[in-house]
Amino acid sequence: MVRGIQIFRAVLAATLVLGCSTRNLREAQDSYSNAVEAESSITIHSRLSALSQYKIALATVNEVIAGDKEGLEKDGLLGVAYTLKALTLFNIADLETDRIVSGEGPSLDKPQIDEAKATCQELLAFLRQVYPESCDPSIAYGTRDRVVMRGLYGLYDYIGGRAEPDPTKAVRWFKSARRQLDEARRRAPATHDVQAVIAIYQLTVLAEWDWRAELTGNDSSLRSGPGGEDLVEAWTQKTLCRTERFWCGERRRGAESERLTVFWERILISGIKPSKPTCETLRQSGELN
Repeated sequence: MVRGIQIFRAVLAATLVLGCSTRNLREAQDSYSNAVEAESSITIHSRLSALSQYKIALATVNEVIAGDKEGLEKDGLLGVAYTLKALTLFNIADLETDRIVSGEGPSLDKPQIDEAKATCQELLAFLRQVYPESCDPSIAYGTRDRVVMRGLYGLYDYIGGRAEPDPTKAVRWFKSARRQLDEARRRAPATHDVQAVIAIYQLTVLAEWDWRAELTGNDSSLRSGPGGEDLVEAWTQKTLCRTERFWCGERRRGAESERLTVFWERILISGIKPSKPTCETLRQSGELN
């Protein structure tokens, strides 16, 4: 499997649909979109530029929430603003973790670790405040935002796995991330487009998990379950089969559909797309629920 960190970033901007006239909130999303675009070029400069844009987006959305929380709630946009803030915090934490994982400059080790941990803690605290893990939030969220917010608990765990130097402990993080993302996908109809976004998150976690196993000499024990099954391969197959309609060529209108289509084409090129008989077998056995 191909490591998935850069694969899913391009669709994150598509998870936010504002459809509103709130100028500052639009500005925050624009900064977020600019950051995603900057990351499409995998260089140190582009990462620093993206990190700067995400921080601008965070400052802007914080200002919007603090200055007009009641107005946002009245217009049904508070959940949108919260989702934008949470996604921005995730991307900042993930980029800061990139610096730790890549081992940039030993003189910067401590601030890198401190920054990444602080942002992760801020993300988790914010999620628990506005989208409790164990109960329905009191704030109104659209289907897309509701699923993405729940999925961010899984992305938090994903960062934890990336930053964990011990491969065995990292796998615990990745398993938790997958469970959290599975819970997120259950909060939307199987036909909703956000299912593809959650699938991309899940595949990213599985790709990182697979990559860590390869770094340790392709250690099969890091992939296997109680019965010896290769969990990474099995869960990748299930994730792709569950969203089969996207890579079967069904076309939908809009920029989001185009981004998702590009993703599924990459999956096809990489050679990990399961066969129709495989998907049918999994479906008949009830393993795609």
